[in-house]
Amino acid sequence: MTIGRTILEQLGGNKFVAMTGAKHFVGFGNGVQFAIGRNISRSNCIVITQNGKDLYDVAFWRFTPKTGMAMLSIYKDVGVEDLRGTFTAYTGMYCTLGTVN
Repeated sequence: MTIGRTILEQLGGNKFVAMTGAKHFVGFGNGVQFAIGRNISRSNCIVITQNGKDLYDVAFWRFTPKTGMAMLSIYKDVGVEDLRGTFTAYTGMYCTLGTVN
C-alpha cells in the first residue's frame, strides 16, 4: 500500500478525503482505488496506477448495480504536478481548500 499512500498524499491527504468524501480506499501493487460522491462527471470510482514511466494513469469509472462497471475516461501519463488538476478538471471537485504543504 506504499504507492497507494503516496498517491493519496499527493492528492492532498486528509484534506482530499474531507473535500471529496472519498472512501473505500483499496491499495494494490502499483496504485490505489477509491470511491467518490456525486460530481459533474457522474464517475463514482477512481483508479490511479503508477505506470512504467514513473507517471500515473488516472481512470474514472461509473458503477451501478444494474450495469456494473463502465470506464468513462482515462488519462495516461499524468505527472504528479498535474494529478490534482486532472482530478478537479474531470470531476469538478476540488482536492483541497488551498495549497498543501
